[in-house]
Amino acid sequence: MKTFFSEKKIEDRFAMILSEIEDDVKRLDLPEVVEIGRQKTIDSLYRRYSIGHIDVDLTRMKLSELKKIEVGRMEKNGRPVPVYKSHVILSIPYVGPESLFDYIPTRTNGPAPMGELSDGCVVLAIPIENASDRARREVESLSFYVDQINRDAKEFNERLMETLERKLEERRREIERELEEYQKVEAFVKEHNKLKWS
Repeated sequence: MKTFFSEKKIEDRFAMILSEIEDDVKRLDLPEVVEIGRQKTIDSLYRRYSIGHIDVDLTRMKLSELKKIEVGRMEKNGRPVPVYKSHVILSIPYVGPESLFDYIPTRTNGPAPMGELSDGCVVLAIPIENASDRARREVESLSFYVDQINRDAKEFNERLMETLERKLEERRREIERELEEYQKVEAFVKEHNKLKWS
């Protein structure tokens, strides 16, 4: 079992992909940054870099089994021996990118839920002692953390879209400046050649 929502920050992902976005945009040509091509480019880059959201279906939660799980080890005759305790196993179906379960939401409320992801389900192992209260708290915690990470993902995607639009506009202006300079040089060469032959 691992603790969900505890490994990395969404802001770090944004910082990481920003240089990739800049590299992608630098490779774009004029047709890709104006009118119809612009929207296709934005859509393509958005699909590449955006993060989805998690839908947890609490209405389809299932009580799977009662299972003994290793909770630690103790010394016995000079050797470590596993210690097992009974747990209730809950399975809650979800849809969305598994990676979102690793991100730390900007807002938290108590400890993050612990469990595993398996076959499209969040699997929670609840110790049997006071299991009904613990199960309620874990499911509420999961629901809260999913809501928070979805809010953060939405903000991330909105910021991503704004960044893509701004970067494409900057690239369009850069290309237009380059074309303008090229045309000036082209005019100079034509003028120079006319003078040379007249």
